[in-house]
Amino acid sequence: MYKVVNIKENSPNSDYALYLLDTAIKDAKIENTQVLVIIHGYGSNGVGGLIKRRVRALLKKYKKEQKIATFVGGEEWGDTNEDKIFIQSVCPETIVSRDIGNLNSGVTVVLVYK
Repeated sequence: MYKVVNIKENSPNSDYALYLLDTAIKDAKIENTQVLVIIHGYGSNGVGGLIKRRVRALLKKYKKEQKIATFVGGEEWGDTNEDKIFIQSVCPETIVSRDIGNLNSGVTVVLVYK
């Protein structure tokens, strides 16, 4: 099962966006949601905004600490990405999902647990 979480809604500051991300991960574990599709935006002109950079840094830390299994940036959601293939093996709904089909750099997919 997966869930879409929009942490950029209402233009929060980056600290609040990270709080929303952390809360979504904790809730996912309680709700047994395997995958989160995090909408964080990509910043002005598609270059990469502060929220995106901080989200990816926090997810990298959480992966190292084993608080999440893995994550894939939307721009890396290609057919040959090993983490994408793994996420889809754990959560097959992501294969046919319209929410995940055309990802971009403003989105990150998180495998909360295996």
